[in-house]
Amino acid sequence: MKFRNKILLCAILFFSFFFGIGGSILISASSRSNLTREKQAAAHSYQMVLNMLSIVNSVSPQSYYSDVVDTLKQLEENGGGSWAALRLSDGTDVIYKSAPEASHMKELAAQTEDERCVLQIFHEEGAYYLQITGTLEAGNKILYLDGLYDATGIYDARNAQQTIYRYVFVIALGSAFFVFWLMACVLTRPLKELSEAARE
Repeated sequence: MKFRNKILLCAILFFSFFFGIGGSILISASSRSNLTREKQAAAHSYQMVLNMLSIVNSVSPQSYYSDVVDTLKQLEENGGGSWAALRLSDGTDVIYKSAPEASHMKELAAQTEDERCVLQIFHEEGAYYLQITGTLEAGNKILYLDGLYDATGIYDARNAQQTIYRYVFVIALGSAFFVFWLMACVLTRPLKELSEAARE
């Protein structure tokens, strides 16, 4: 292999490696940041609903969970919250669910402990969902409130960024190849002339 081609190959490999690694890190960091914000927003919205239900239950504990269900229904009718679905259960039977998307929810009740909420992201039927599950006392019963949030937009944005990055990478690589080829020609021309002169 000619010395010029070796220089060109090394430059292209160096450019491809660092440009590829750098772009991947930026996209990954951006996606993680967006997902973290969505988790925080979902957790805040979920906590607001949970606090509201706790207040409703504390006012009339003798009704057990009937007032809690009525509050969830009113919340759904008024379009409150950014959830795709809400579900209330006692760990065995579903007491209330607000939308058909509730059928996608996972059973996370067994994972809740010490009044801590459980958060899980999963893929279902072409969409990404974020589910939060926590406990709620209603009368003398422990109920489980599941909140389902549609997180598909975050992953669609990441896929779009990756697609754009691939096009930019191909264009940049083609441009870099041309520039490096010119540089290699300029840098190796004196050596080539010297080599030809030595043969003569």
